[in-house]
Amino acid sequence: MMELKEELDTSNYDPNDPLYSDVNKAVPGKFKEEVAGQTIKEFCGLREKLYFIKVQESNDDGTSPNVYQKMATAGTKGHLAKKYLSHQRFLDVLNETQTIMQMNQKTIRSYQHKLYNIDQRRTALSSIDDKRYVLPDGSTRALGHHKNFDLTSQEELFKLFHEVDKLDKEDESSSASRN
Repeated sequence: MMELKEELDTSNYDPNDPLYSDVNKAVPGKFKEEVAGQTIKEFCGLREKLYFIKVQESNDDGTSPNVYQKMATAGTKGHLAKKYLSHQRFLDVLNETQTIMQMNQKTIRSYQHKLYNIDQRRTALSSIDDKRYVLPDGSTRALGHHKNFDLTSQEELFKLFHEVDKLDKEDESSSASRN
């Protein structure tokens, strides 16, 4: 890691660590290690900004190390993620035991200076990248790029999202009929 030190923000390391430096602190484009030099015990990454890490803290006093969890769930409220999302749920989506997980969340929004309570149904977990198109060689392009030639994958993606949208509408109509 010493060779990469110029590319890393290690300001969250222990000040006694040889890699510690605050030179790149909060500098755009520098990589910051999420766990500050601790040992990653397990990692499950579904896509960008959607991952779960089990971290083992190192103890200098010889006691058994603590294990804590860290997750990033872009678009899902933090309190809901802590309550309903677990390492096992991430693994289920990764291993395709469960393809997609959606959650209902409430938020307050302002439109033209008026406040509204909004009920949202958000995709909390999904291993499908809806913004990138994967080419046969493994490289990617933006989903709407004009050079994308294999339409079958895009059609499958659109079918899946259409099915999810259809389920959302069925959910909304069933909840409206209950009220």
